[in-house]
Amino acid sequence: GAVGGTFEYDRYIWVAPTAMPWPPVSQPDIKPIGDNNGHATYVSFTDCHYCCGFWRSPFGDDQGTNSGAGGESSDDCCLNTGRWAKIKMCYDTLVTTSKEHLTVMWWDCKTGQFKYDDIALDILGVEGFNTEQHYVEFATTCLDGPFAVVEILERPCEGTIVVSVKQQDLYPYYNGYTSTKPRLTGYIGDNHPEGTSWIDRSSIKFKLDLLEPGDLITIYDGGQWADGFGSFPYSGYDTTSGIFRAGWSAGVYPYDNPANPLPGGDHIATLTAQNKNHQTCTDTVHFMVDATPPLVIFEQKCLGIPPEFDIVIIDRESGVNRDSVYVRFAGNDLNPSQLASMWVNDTLLHVKWPYSVSGGIREARVWNGSSTSHGPVDMVGNWSTALKHDYQVDATAPHISLVKNSYRYRRPVLFNVWDDGGCGLYKIMFDECTTSPTGGCTPAPEESLVYDPQTEILRYYPPTSGAWIQATVKDSAHNTTFLDSIYCVEDYDPPMVTFVRGYNGYHVGPNPTIKFVVTDGVAGVDWETVNATISGCGSGQCSYPWTEVLNHMQNDTVTLSCEMECSDSNSFTVSVYWSGNWGPADKGGNYGSKASWTYKVDKAGPSITLKTPSDSLCYPPLEFEIKDSKSGLATIYVYEDSSLVTEDTTLTPDPHIPYWWRYYPSAGVSRLDLVAVDSLGNETHYGMEIKDDCTPPTVAFGGGYVSCENPTVSIEITDDASGVDWSSVHVDFYTSTYRLQTFYPEDLADLRVGDVITVTADGDLFSLSDGSLLDVVVYSYKTSGTGYSRGPVDSSGNWTETMWIHKQYFVDCKGPAMSLLTKSYDSPVKVKVEDNRSGVDANSFVITENGNEVTSYSYDASTGVLSFTPTLGTKTQVHISASDNVGNIGFLSYHNYDNDSKGPTFSFASKYKTDGNIMYTTEVPVKIKVADAASGIDWNSLVLKVDGEEMFYYESECESLIVEQDQGLVEYFPGAGRKQIVITITDNAGNISDPFIFWTEAGELFLTDVEHGPHNYPNPFDPRERYTTIILGLSKSAEVTAKIYDFAGEFVRTLVRDEWISPPGKLYWDGKTEDGETEVGNGTYLCHIKARDPETSKTVTAVIKITVLKEDK
Repeated sequence: GAVGGTFEYDRYIWVAPTAMPWPPVSQPDIKPIGDNNGHATYVSFTDCHYCCGFWRSPFGDDQGTNSGAGGESSDDCCLNTGRWAKIKMCYDTLVTTSKEHLTVMWWDCKTGQFKYDDIALDILGVEGFNTEQHYVEFATTCLDGPFAVVEILERPCEGTIVVSVKQQDLYPYYNGYTSTKPRLTGYIGDNHPEGTSWIDRSSIKFKLDLLEPGDLITIYDGGQWADGFGSFPYSGYDTTSGIFRAGWSAGVYPYDNPANPLPGGDHIATLTAQNKNHQTCTDTVHFMVDATPPLVIFEQKCLGIPPEFDIVIIDRESGVNRDSVYVRFAGNDLNPSQLASMWVNDTLLHVKWPYSVSGGIREARVWNGSSTSHGPVDMVGNWSTALKHDYQVDATAPHISLVKNSYRYRRPVLFNVWDDGGCGLYKIMFDECTTSPTGGCTPAPEESLVYDPQTEILRYYPPTSGAWIQATVKDSAHNTTFLDSIYCVEDYDPPMVTFVRGYNGYHVGPNPTIKFVVTDGVAGVDWETVNATISGCGSGQCSYPWTEVLNHMQNDTVTLSCEMECSDSNSFTVSVYWSGNWGPADKGGNYGSKASWTYKVDKAGPSITLKTPSDSLCYPPLEFEIKDSKSGLATIYVYEDSSLVTEDTTLTPDPHIPYWWRYYPSAGVSRLDLVAVDSLGNETHYGMEIKDDCTPPTVAFGGGYVSCENPTVSIEITDDASGVDWSSVHVDFYTSTYRLQTFYPEDLADLRVGDVITVTADGDLFSLSDGSLLDVVVYSYKTSGTGYSRGPVDSSGNWTETMWIHKQYFVDCKGPAMSLLTKSYDSPVKVKVEDNRSGVDANSFVITENGNEVTSYSYDASTGVLSFTPTLGTKTQVHISASDNVGNIGFLSYHNYDNDSKGPTFSFASKYKTDGNIMYTTEVPVKIKVADAASGIDWNSLVLKVDGEEMFYYESECESLIVEQDQGLVEYFPGAGRKQIVITITDNAGNISDPFIFWTEAGELFLTDVEHGPHNYPNPFDPRERYTTIILGLSKSAEVTAKIYDFAGEFVRTLVRDEWISPPGKLYWDGKTEDGETEVGNGTYLCHIKARDPETSKTVTAVIKITVLKEDK
C-alpha cells in the first residue's frame, strides 16, 4: 500500500520497511508528508545497521545524519541486542484533508533511549481502512529484517484535539502498580496546521483523584526535555512534541524519599486541554500505587550441616524484584544469580548454603546488594530495612547407643539417647523387622517407646517374638543418626564359654598362653561378670578380674598369659566365672555355672627314628618314623649339606603307614639334617651322613611296535655312578588277559650286549592280535602276579623311586599292504606300499618275474611308492614282497596281462529287489559274487563305503565283512537302519570295477549263520594257551547278554550284560570264572546268548556248547 508493505483488512497491518535515502525523494507508493516545522516523516525506517537486525529511525536527533542503507559501524547503530519500536498514531475524521497526525515513540539505538516525535500519514485512501477508529499503534521486532504491526485501537476523545494518558505511560509501572513517586507522560495534539502550537496552554489541567494537585505539580511551559529519567521537571508541556509530563518527585530517582509521596491504593489522574478553537479533550487514567515494601520472614531457628533454610519474601502488589535479593549467612553472600535456582515459588526461597559453616549461633541477613541496611526492593522501588535473623547451627548428630539388648518378660531394652548440638531432640522412630534385619519392617507402636529426658534413657518394649531394630533419631536441625541390625528377643540363656583347646589339648610351658571365647547371641555378654584364673603346674596361679579380662578381649576372644614353671606332661586349669561357682552373666541377668578346662603341657619336640638299615642308607628312599603324640607334628625342615631344601618332593609321607616318611637324596649329597617342629613350636634335630651314590639306574625302552609271532624289545639300563646290579633285573611280558612270561636274570645274561638287553617273547603264548597291546616291565622285586614294587637296583643299593618301570608296545601282525597304482603292463610299474603301524623296511624289497629277481627298483619312503621296469614282457608272473620294521612280510602277486582292460563285476548271491534303477535287500548277511575271468581279482583292493564313508577295507579287521576268496564271495552284515552301500575292487591287471551300489534295510533281529549258526572256535580249546572266539551271527545291532554255565547248570561267568553289539558280533572267553583268575576244568560248558532289539523289543536266544580240553604236557 501507501506505506511500502501489505495492508490487511482485519485488525493488523504489516508494514514492510523501505530503506530511503536522505533527504527523501518522491516515490510512487510512498509520499513524503511534512508538519508545519518542515520535518519529513515516513512510516518506513531507514537502514540502521544489520548488526542486530534493527533499523534506525530517521526522526528526531538522527535527521540528516543517517548513513543510508547499510550503515557503517556497529557502535553507531545498535546495542547488540534485539530492540523494538512502537508507533502511536492519532488522527482526525475531517474529510477535507487526508493528513493525519501521529505521535511516534521509537528506540534510538545510538543513544540507547526512547524518543518521541510527530509525523503525518496518508491513510484515508487505503482500501478497507475503518475511518471511525482513529488510533493505531505500530510495533517492530528484530527478525530477518524489521517490520511493523499496526493495531487499530479506539479513539480517546472527539474533535480535532487529542489528549491521551494510559497506565502504560506511567513510570515505574509493573503488574498494574506504580510507585509512590511515579512519572506520567501524556500526549496533547491537534491536526490544525499549526499542530501542537494550536493548543491553549492555559487550558491544560491536571487533576489527581479529581482534586487539583496544588503545589504538588507545576505546569511547565515550553522548554526542551532532557533524555532519561533523572532530571525531568515536575510537570510540563512541550509545544513541539505535544507531550505532557507530570511527576511526584524532584529527586534523581522516584524512590529517593521526597516529600509528599502518593499514598498506596487506587488513584485517578485526569488530563484536560483545549485548542484555540475551544475544542476540549479529556483523558483519564486509573492506576494503583504500591506503597508497601516486600515483607521478609525467616522460617526456622535451628539448622543442620550443611545448612538449609527457608525465607519467605512477599509483596502482594507489584511483586518482589528478585535481582535485589541477596542473602548473607555466616560471613558469606549469595547473589541473585546464585539464588535463582533456589526459588521454590513466587514467595518461598529455599537456601542450600554451599559454604562450610561451623556450629554455633550464626547470623543470616537479607539485603539488596547495595547496602546491608536496605532490604529487598519490589518491582516499583519500595524497600525496607534489611532483616536479619540468628540461627542455631547444630553440627552434631544426635547420639543413640545400646545399653542393654536382652529382656525377659516385659523388661525393656535400654538405649542412651541425647543431643548436645544445641537444637535438642526432635523425633525418635523405631522400625521392627520380623523376618530379617531388613525384611518385614513396620513402625514400632508409640507405646513401646518411653524416653526419660532427665536420664536420657530410652526404654523399648519389643514384641515377644523378637525383632531386628532399625532406629532413627533426629534433632531439631534434622541431623539424623541411624542404628540398625540390633536383634532383641526374650533371653533366658546364659553366655557360652568356649575354650580354645590348643593342639590335642596341649599347651606349652613354662608360661602358658590360653584363649577362651565368651558369647551371648541375644542379650550380649555383661563383661563386668567375667573373671578368670589359671592354676596348676605345682602351686602356680594367676587371677584376672573383669577389668583385666576386658583389656585382653578382642571380638569376644580373651587371650591370657600366666608366668609359672611347667614341666613336660604337667597340667593347669583355666576357670571363667562371675562369683563363686556362678558363671558369666549376660546383660539380661542370665548366668550359668563356672566354666573350667584343664590343659596338658607339651615341652618336648617330635621324635625322629631312622627305619632304613644302616647298610642301605642310600637305598632309595631313606625311611624315617617322625611323630609327635602330644600337640602333633607341624612341619619338617630338610637340610642337605647345611642348605635348606625347598622342594616338597624330597621328603614325602607314606600314604599307607602312619608317621612314615621317605627321603629321596639329591645327587652328590653327603649329609642330611632334619628339624621336626610340633604345633607348639618345640623342635627336634636329627643329622646323619649318607653315601655319595643315591641315584638309581635309568631304564630306556626302544621302539614302539612288536610283531605277533616273535615280539622283540630292546631295553637299555644304565647307572654311571656304581653300575647296574644285573642280578636284580627281571623282565615281564604280559597282556590285558593276564598272559605272562617272565625273564629272570639268568635268562637275560646271554641276551645282554653292554647295557642293552634284547628280549624276544613267545608270540604263541600270548595269542597276540593286530592292534592289541603288550606290556613290558623291568623290575627287581615284586610281591605276586603283577604286584611290582621296585625297579632295577644299582651296586649301591639304589632303586628307582617309581613302583615299576614299564612300557606298552603296540602289536603289529600284518606286513605292508601293496596295490598297483598303474596298469600291470605299464613301464615303469608303480606300486603303493603302506604300513600304518611299524612302517615299511625300505631295505626288504624282493621283486621277481617268473622267479627271476629284479634288482633295479626305487622306493620313495615319503610317498610310499615303489617303481620298477618290467623286463620279461607280457603274461609274466610278478611277485613282490617287503617287510615292516618288526619283521611282518607283505606280498603282491599279479600277472602282466597286457590285453585286460575291464575291471571285475559284481552280482547278488542272495535275494534282492529292484525299484526302478535302485537295488535293495533285506537279507542278512548280504552276499555278493565278484568275478574277473581275465586277470583275476586283487582282493587287497576291496573297499566298501557305507553312506559315503569308507568304513571297511579288506586288510582291516572288521566283524561285519567276510571275504571268501576261493568262492569269489563277499558277505556283509549291514546292521540296523537304511544304508547305501558302494563296493569297488581292482583286478590283477589294475582295472578297477564299476561301483556296485545297493541299499540295505535291516529287518527283524535273529541269530543266523547259514553254515553253522552261533558257534565258537577253536572248539575244544585249552585256556592255558589261548581263548575261544564266539560268533553270534546277529542280523542287526542289538543289546546282548551272554553267560557261561557248566553242564550241571551252575553259573560260571558273565561275558557281557546288555551290551550294544554290531553284527555279526564276536565274544571271547578265556576259560576263567567270574573272579577272572580261576581256570575252569575240562568239560562241556554252555553259553546262553540273549539278544534284544530295542526298536521292536524283540528278543532272540541261543545256546552253544563249548568244550574245554587241557592236554597234559
